[in-house]
Amino acid sequence: VVVSIERVRMSHTTSPEEDDDELIEEEQLEEYREMVEELGAFPDKVKINSLSAVAEDFGDSKKNAEAIYKCLREPLVNPSISRERKVPLVYAIDSIVKNVKGEYVKIVETDAKKWMPLVYDVVGTKERDILKKVWNIWRQEGVFPESSWKEIGSCFTNSPAAKPVTGNTNNTLGGVKRLVSKPFHSKLAVEAVVKNRTL
Repeated sequence: VVVSIERVRMSHTTSPEEDDDELIEEEQLEEYREMVEELGAFPDKVKINSLSAVAEDFGDSKKNAEAIYKCLREPLVNPSISRERKVPLVYAIDSIVKNVKGEYVKIVETDAKKWMPLVYDVVGTKERDILKKVWNIWRQEGVFPESSWKEIGSCFTNSPAAKPVTGNTNNTLGGVKRLVSKPFHSKLAVEAVVKNRTL
């Protein structure tokens, strides 16, 4: 199933005069969860951009931002979700806190210290290296205060470098540059996103 970001966003077209606390609808959240599910085990740039673009529409409301973030967090910490899906979810969160910002920065600053070590413990060596790169970029770009940043990355500084990892550690994940751009508001841009999706 391919979920169009236009469907998720079209019922949330607020004007500057409208209340920022207008709650996101459950139907929109369900469609966002489907988009998260479609991300799968590879950090596809188009899909990450789509997730970030939708998150941008709700980033000014704490309640809505928390609801959107929860859609990404739940599979990230769920032990029944394959570890191959963990890093792409981290990439999506990374894109949102760096490009969308808004309420998401404060939410992730508080919560990442809880899920980062959980993800670190279940993924393979290469994925751990990717997580550490993301963490270091957060410092370089000043995404979080230094004290919070250190707490988030305690698994990199306090844990043994060679924790046992079970199962297949092979992966093809690489760095993905993610940008959120306003053209996603264009119907043609949305159609282009859908055409480039991989079923």
